[in-house]
Amino acid sequence: MATIFSLTFSIFLAILCATATALRFVASKRILGRLSAEDWLAFAALVSCLTHIGFGLTNSIISHDGFYPDGYVRSQKIAYASTPFYPLNQFFTKSSILFFYHRIFSVKKSFARWIYILGIAQAVLTILTIFINLFICHPINYYWDLWVIGSCMDQITINRATESVNSAIDFAMVALAFVMVSGIRLALSTKLKLLLLFVIGSLSGLIGFIRIGNGNVVWRAKDSPSFHGADYSWALGQQATSIICCCAPMYKGAFHPYEFCAKLATRARQYTCWRRKVSPLDEPNDGQVWLALDDFSV
Repeated sequence: MATIFSLTFSIFLAILCATATALRFVASKRILGRLSAEDWLAFAALVSCLTHIGFGLTNSIISHDGFYPDGYVRSQKIAYASTPFYPLNQFFTKSSILFFYHRIFSVKKSFARWIYILGIAQAVLTILTIFINLFICHPINYYWDLWVIGSCMDQITINRATESVNSAIDFAMVALAFVMVSGIRLALSTKLKLLLLFVIGSLSGLIGFIRIGNGNVVWRAKDSPSFHGADYSWALGQQATSIICCCAPMYKGAFHPYEFCAKLATRARQYTCWRRKVSPLDEPNDGQVWLALDDFSV
């Protein structure tokens, strides 16, 4: 029953992620006539997620096909081969979102600085996570070979540490979005729609902490002939949520998302220029300027 659920859930999320990315591509082509770096990063995230799903489905089949230890060895090799694709998915989705932030809000230097900091932090985390997971056992084949003498670092402890940082970056990106949007005075309905869009991004970080709380964050070498089913499902859910979050800003699609983004960026630039020109005595009491964006399709 658990295997059937895992197969069904994996296939459903694969279709959902592919559809989400395809809609983003359609919107970009329809409005801009071309694909941007954000689109290709979202596509790279999709490829990483689908590859991880493919390994998981293969593992579910292999682990029930053959006798121990043969089934175990094949399963652990698949688990080992899949390790880079989850952190790559998280890197590509966050990079796509940060590119979106930069295109809209980089007119303010402090915002641009934080966007770069978060991007660099995620890149460093991704490299470290992949490196540690690939070299977690010494010798490397101790991960799957029952007859080799060796040792492995505590993979659960390591993954708790890396996943904590990954989720913290998710929440930091949401917090940055709140600050950036609140810095420009929008109509309440428009601001609520924007903030709701950014808050969706916190779901990925929340799932990360749920995985940490479950304890079985990753496969422990020589512990089981298959993926930990519950954590595998949570990991797929986290990747799918991240993909939807990085694609969602474009979904007004046919919807004129780039028209909205262009207008918002223009207003942000006007706001920055206006603040440079006026003196402190001339500024409004709340330090903000009203932007009438009610007519924007958000």
